[in-house]
Amino acid sequence: MRHLASGGLPPDVALGAACWTARAFLGLPGLEDGAPADFLVYDHDPLADLNVLDRPMRIVFNGEPIPTS
Repeated sequence: MRHLASGGLPPDVALGAACWTARAFLGLPGLEDGAPADFLVYDHDPLADLNVLDRPMRIVFNGEPIPTS
């Protein structure tokens, strides 16, 4: 995502390319009732600084928390 942003894409478009836009492209559900809910939690807004993506505070995959350390 940092490479996309360094190439001139706005941070929201670069982040979307790896998240919600990619899901739509693959025909997967987005944020809707009953859709899978894998997610990451960060202590800062990744749109303000994409480097925060290297340090997730919480990872949830298939509904189960994954250790981050």
